[in-house]
Amino acid sequence: MAGKFIVDRLTEKYGKPTGKVVAMRGLLGVEGEINRDRGAREVLDRYPEIRIVADPVADWIQAKAKDRMTEVLRTQPQIDVVYGHNDPMAIGAYLAAKELGREKEMVFVGVDGLGGSAGGIKKVMDGILAATFVYPLCVDKTVEIADKILHQPGFRPEKEYLLDSVMVTPDNAAELYKKFTVEGMN
Repeated sequence: MAGKFIVDRLTEKYGKPTGKVVAMRGLLGVEGEINRDRGAREVLDRYPEIRIVADPVADWIQAKAKDRMTEVLRTQPQIDVVYGHNDPMAIGAYLAAKELGREKEMVFVGVDGLGGSAGGIKKVMDGILAATFVYPLCVDKTVEIADKILHQPGFRPEKEYLLDSVMVTPDNAAELYKKFTVEGMN
């Protein structure tokens, strides 16, 4: 979904799928990082004029992302999109760009969509992130399945479950903030 959002955003900007992307990567080898990277690249690789010009590793940490992005900004004169494999890294990249006066040249996209007032949904509402994607937590589905096993005699769980992500943009951020955060429920 993030890859498609990036393609759509670049096509809207240039009239065709072209542009330069920074992919801010999480801790290498971790399933979440592998999935977030592979999924976006599968989409982006279909468009040869969209290039990933840097893919620094920031280990999921906002401060590291800010440092890595500062380095990238000093070597890359043009960046259209920063895709952070989590919201804190996307926010760290934004802070680096803002410090150098370049934040308006690019859009920032994150993944996770949670975290209350400091999280991705709120940052979409604040105009810092163009989008984030709620990465579904397996624990909710696990509890649902465990409850069925305990309370529905004969229930047999599937071997595999597909969990859907939700795209958060300025159009639906306030609604999803209420749905996904404790702060939004109060």
